[in-house]
Amino acid sequence: MSGSSSTPERSPAAGAGSRDAEASRGGSTEHPWRRFVRDLRGALLSTLLIAAVVVSVAGALLAASDVEGDEVWGGGIIAGPAIATFIAVVALVRQAHDHLILQMVYRTVVFSLVVGLACAVAVVITSLLPYVTETVAATARPNGFHYWYGDEPHPFFLVLFAGWGLGMCAGLVAILLVVLIVAYRMPKVLADVNMTEIDGLTDASLASIRRTGIAFAWLLVLVFAVPTLIVWGSETASASDLAGAFVNLPGLLTDPWRYHGDALWVIGVLLVPLGIALLAFTAMTQRADRRRRAAAEVPLGLPVGESGSGPESERESEREYAAEPQNEPRPSQ
Repeated sequence: MSGSSSTPERSPAAGAGSRDAEASRGGSTEHPWRRFVRDLRGALLSTLLIAAVVVSVAGALLAASDVEGDEVWGGGIIAGPAIATFIAVVALVRQAHDHLILQMVYRTVVFSLVVGLACAVAVVITSLLPYVTETVAATARPNGFHYWYGDEPHPFFLVLFAGWGLGMCAGLVAILLVVLIVAYRMPKVLADVNMTEIDGLTDASLASIRRTGIAFAWLLVLVFAVPTLIVWGSETASASDLAGAFVNLPGLLTDPWRYHGDALWVIGVLLVPLGIALLAFTAMTQRADRRRRAAAEVPLGLPVGESGSGPESERESEREYAAEPQNEPRPSQ
């Protein structure tokens, strides 16, 4: 005699309904890197890549006559990656999903590098054209100086690293813009993207999510800005130590070109406590949705304010998720 299992079987239609619900919630089983690679071959990023190359080539042609480097159009030689990266990151505001933050970082760091490399190759090829070589030779100083083509006849590394750096800066600004837009206008979407729990749809919970999102946006900015300000400032400062940089701050009013490095150094150091405060605020005002994060194989976060928090509690949460039924039909006996 055959017996039936006490666990009800789920029909394929029910499974499809669950997948539809998951998709509508923004969940995705696709690996973030694979999604980025797929997007990289897509229409938007491919178009932006081609447009950036066109901008850099046009800039390279115009920069040939810009011997002093003081013409706006000459900067087009390195502007392509910045423009393309900014648009690529901002476009993600319409595609909120579980890995939104990671996709923005991919586009800021990796996509800007890809665009910078493509633009650098295009500029090198452009620099070999007779028009460019003749114009550079005719406009260069007697000592051979040319702002764009003097030290490096074929400015591959200039375009690559300057374009990549400007692209990452533009991407950072775009990340701030996207997170602020989502935090202000779509706080529930931000919580869902970040895989955090919310206490219903009350005004208080939405306001808390909004504040956390704004803090997180500025925290991302500081992660990039603080090291840049400290390193750049210390390298260009007139002072040899931080104390001297503080002393030189009044000189910024009388000779900003000489003392701007001191100011950048001091600002970078003063922003460190702010970054720590924003990190603590973000960790204390959000609660990770541990089941979703365990399913997505991402860090569970800090369950601040919840009972049984700590590493042991996180391991227990993972064990609970693994022990849950996976909604697979069981054969009848």
